[in-house]
Amino acid sequence: MSTISLQNDPPLTSIIVLFRALNTHRIRYCHWKSNCHLDRSIRGLTDLDLLVDPSQEHQFRSILHQHNIKPVKAPRSMQYPAIEDYLGFDPETGRLFHLHVHYRLILGERYVKNYCLPLEKAFLDNVQVDQQVVKIPIPELELAILAIRALFKYRDRDAIKDALSIRSPGLSPGLLQEFQYLLDQIDWARLSEILHAYFGFVSPKIISELIEIVLKAPRSGLALYRLRGRLRRELREYQRCTRFQAICKYWEIYLGLSLPILRRSYPKKTPATGGQI
Repeated sequence: MSTISLQNDPPLTSIIVLFRALNTHRIRYCHWKSNCHLDRSIRGLTDLDLLVDPSQEHQFRSILHQHNIKPVKAPRSMQYPAIEDYLGFDPETGRLFHLHVHYRLILGERYVKNYCLPLEKAFLDNVQVDQQVVKIPIPELELAILAIRALFKYRDRDAIKDALSIRSPGLSPGLLQEFQYLLDQIDWARLSEILHAYFGFVSPKIISELIEIVLKAPRSGLALYRLRGRLRRELREYQRCTRFQAICKYWEIYLGLSLPILRRSYPKKTPATGGQI
């Protein structure tokens, strides 16, 4: 099947049935990020990133089991607390779909996810329905967390590339597309209310300054580098490990995945209950 026809396919029935079941059983969840691509996710073309109320963890798993959605395990070095992976199968199309399930909001730089932010209640209390069935956060919340995610993922070499205006930008076109998608929806007064109500652990100015950079000069390498440093300092108490340990873990996994001689030490996800993928 061609990429074009996949793009035009309707949502996978198995995914829609699953979300209807979650709604019927009043599970507190939301598809918490990258909702500009939600139409692709419900077609099985990209992952579904769900935040689920941990008090309903067992009920949520029971619903997955009833819908024949299987747990899978990432390599040990790439597992994170309160995050689970599941694989579903849509009989009508023969297509697989992947659920990335969070019971806590743990995020950060690639391979490390070093920060655990106290925002679960904020997200689960402020939802709306998209694609007629999927609960998503209000755009002001998603924009605020996108700003934090963007700074977490901004690397030292991105700052150098942006400062010299060479190669690809540190804030990728896909990331800027997400920003624009959300900026087109938000109410600025409501964004200010959200930042002051739920983001007391970080200065709202960091988020507002990042948004201003995105709007006016997304390749401001030095400004982004400094803003990232401020964010890391303010969130130090929410780290899962020290900055030095995080750097070591990143390079361990990065080299393990990049060097052919080490790549076998980092297998892909495998079924938690046995079998093969």
